[in-house]
Amino acid sequence: MPAHFLRAPHPGPFYPLVGGLYGGGDEKAQKLAHQDPAMRFWGAVGLVALGAKASPAAAALRKALKDPAPNPRVAAAEALSFCGGLDDALPVLVEALRHESAFIRLRAMNALERLGPKAKPAAQAMRAAAMTGGHAAEYVTRMAEYVPARLDR
Repeated sequence: MPAHFLRAPHPGPFYPLVGGLYGGGDEKAQKLAHQDPAMRFWGAVGLVALGAKASPAAAALRKALKDPAPNPRVAAAEALSFCGGLDDALPVLVEALRHESAFIRLRAMNALERLGPKAKPAAQAMRAAAMTGGHAAEYVTRMAEYVPARLDR
């Protein structure tokens, strides 16, 4: 986004999206039900940033694990994993490691890496996430080696 938009003195149409990211957990949880998958994704990412403080949104996050769009689903799984919902979140992250898109696999891999040792049950699935065909796929393959090895340290 051009810098002059970021300093605009009068709110424009992009402000509701950006402004909503700064609200509390309740506001972010409400975004999980938005019709736009991008809004659902950013709502979930906001809850990831809250960590365990997002616990009041656990029910909404569990519902978001069934989101038809993969980006909000993976972000919701990561957020839920920090709120005591690891048992529900881990299968969603493992499933995302098999997604056809290298970017979804990478998002899941990054979420699992941030979980640290709690992600060890997914180590085999991470190793199996390796791909071929393009720069993004090669990066997923490197991560498929790196992240499980890092969990063993």
